[in-house]
Amino acid sequence: MAKPPPPASSPFWKLFNAFGRLQVRLMRMTRGRVGGKLMGVPVLVLHHRGRRSGHGRETPLYYLDDGAD
Repeated sequence: MAKPPPPASSPFWKLFNAFGRLQVRLMRMTRGRVGGKLMGVPVLVLHHRGRRSGHGRETPLYYLDDGAD
């Protein structure tokens, strides 16, 4: 059985979220020249709104191409 993820208040998630915020800030400041790829994988910044709060958010997403089509 898989081990459950650590709670949101753990140091792991705090560091993980801080890295995401730093990456978004770097990408915005350099217009994607820095932070646009992580270990060769392209990064997309998704702009969205919280369903309940309505606050705007920016989330870095890593994606891979799916074949030639």
